[in-house]
Amino acid sequence: MRRNLFLMPLLCLASMTAATATAQSSAGSAPSHFLLFGGYSVNADYVPNRGGVLLIRDRKVSPFFSHGSGPTGFEASVTRIRSKHLAFTADLSGYSDRFSGGATYCQLPGRGCAPGVTFEAKTWALYLVAGPELRGGEWGRVTPFVHGLMGAVMTNSKFTMSGSNVQYFNPYSGGGLILVSPSELPNSSNLRYSDTNTDSGLTLTLGAGLDVRLSDAFSARVLMDYAPTFLDRPDLRNVNIPEAVGTIHRQGHTRLSFGIVWKFR
Repeated sequence: MRRNLFLMPLLCLASMTAATATAQSSAGSAPSHFLLFGGYSVNADYVPNRGGVLLIRDRKVSPFFSHGSGPTGFEASVTRIRSKHLAFTADLSGYSDRFSGGATYCQLPGRGCAPGVTFEAKTWALYLVAGPELRGGEWGRVTPFVHGLMGAVMTNSKFTMSGSNVQYFNPYSGGGLILVSPSELPNSSNLRYSDTNTDSGLTLTLGAGLDVRLSDAFSARVLMDYAPTFLDRPDLRNVNIPEAVGTIHRQGHTRLSFGIVWKFR
């Protein structure tokens, strides 16, 4: 089922592209040209910045950090302009993020809790979308445009926690990231745990931008998009509850990109 969800938007977009090209060819439109864009991109999410306690009980930790976003990213696209205001765009973008800090590991019921361990989570996300774009007149120095794109997103995250010479306390009172496991580990002062998560789903890209002409062949571009993803993630929206309550199926993202456009035929 997950594989079908990943392939469906790509098959639909391929059909739309073929139909559009056939219709425009039969209409005898003017010779088309292309815009190749490449630039830096930032993808922010609406996951709350949780303070206090985040309690994760006997489940994978990596999905909690996999938001499909990141402060370090790129965006590249190819746009084929088919008429005065209508174009078709295929867009590829990718983002990465890294989280680190202190955590507490608990074996309950049993030995108690071991504070002072450290964790690291590394994540990346890849977006592939395509769809129609409406553009203003190409004769001026500034050309505004809007687009509505659809496609797929793939995400990966890896969580690692480790500690040496750890000591368990029972009872324990503390905050921050707390992992609770009912399973007993060997009686060792060295602790290490890791898990990974990889999945894919649908995504949309709805936004607008400006191309500012620098020369006949090059322009500067800035654009902003709302890019929701449709993935299954722990629900952390209520910051007053220490652990996730159920699952959410949509994540909101705001993307900002800027770079250079090359116009060619």
